[in-house]
Amino acid sequence: GVEVTPSGGVHMTAAGYECGTGSTQCTGSIKISVWSSTSLGTSSRVTSFGQTLVDTVLTGPEYMTHALSVIASDDTGSLVLMYTGTRKQGANNGLWGCRSSDDGHTWTSAITLEADSGAVNVAYPVIVGAFPGRFYSIFMTQSTTWAPFQVWYSFSTDSGATWSSKKLISRTND
Repeated sequence: GVEVTPSGGVHMTAAGYECGTGSTQCTGSIKISVWSSTSLGTSSRVTSFGQTLVDTVLTGPEYMTHALSVIASDDTGSLVLMYTGTRKQGANNGLWGCRSSDDGHTWTSAITLEADSGAVNVAYPVIVGAFPGRFYSIFMTQSTTWAPFQVWYSFSTDSGATWSSKKLISRTND
């Protein structure tokens, strides 16, 4: 994902697979990183990016959902990063989040938004920032590889420090 903060900071997030092949054969650790630049300002050119390694997760049960990362900011420039992955090789993916209040220079430790030890695989997170401190998230869960996805919603009113309990929006086969 990519986000531009009100101050002109540009932030990109990605999941880096150690095998480097990007194939379904890839297993192992995945580095969740954010590249940030505060040099945009009034120029249309970003001159340099600094990379921050935020977390390392492992590959889950399916290649398409191993690790997906998204980023958003609110009106004040607070950033929230959400990503999927697992802490135990091959286990179902969980969902984590962390925050930055200094334009991406430092990040909080990850908080668990959806545990990776459950009977569902978490996938396809989306996050949007709005009013100061307010973030909205949608993500999907799936009980088995070919089961229909369920779509969930939750929100934060404190810049991602805590989140509401998830609410079921729909199942994709409805």
